[in-house]
Amino acid sequence: RPADGWILGVALSFSCLGDLFLAIKGTFLLGLASFLITHLLYLALFMRNWRRPLRPSGRRLATSILVLLFSLFYSQWLAPTLGSLALPVTLYICAITVMVVAGLWSSFSVSWVWVGAMLFLVSDAILAADRFRGKVPFAGFLIWSTYYLGQHGIALGIVHSHWSLSKKALT
Repeated sequence: RPADGWILGVALSFSCLGDLFLAIKGTFLLGLASFLITHLLYLALFMRNWRRPLRPSGRRLATSILVLLFSLFYSQWLAPTLGSLALPVTLYICAITVMVVAGLWSSFSVSWVWVGAMLFLVSDAILAADRFRGKVPFAGFLIWSTYYLGQHGIALGIVHSHWSLSKKALT
């Protein structure tokens, strides 16, 4: 599915743009917007690759509920400290949550995709805690390692799944 490769490439490009904006003082909202677009692109990519009809396993459904509950309670915990960023951060939390759940329900053949999506969520949760609630010990290491492992997991899982399908089609 060539379109999947393009969507993945554009999503990774917006992530790079988000990294750049987060590194420049005063451009947090632009970084947030770049990552929001990334999550929407990943969401589209994951939804394109759902098994039809959609019948998630009990484990996927339970994990999805846990992700939703985490995001709900986490956003409640962050809310008092967000100030004027309450609306954009809340929209962002909704987008990353839906992206993670869609990754859980996708039909990619390896678990790297949904593990990567979960690591992306962990990275953003640590970043938000550090920025809005107070300094997190080893924040830089924790944020960057979970973020890059997450991105790597998503990309590797998608590429591996498509490579496996192409290989099967040739035999």
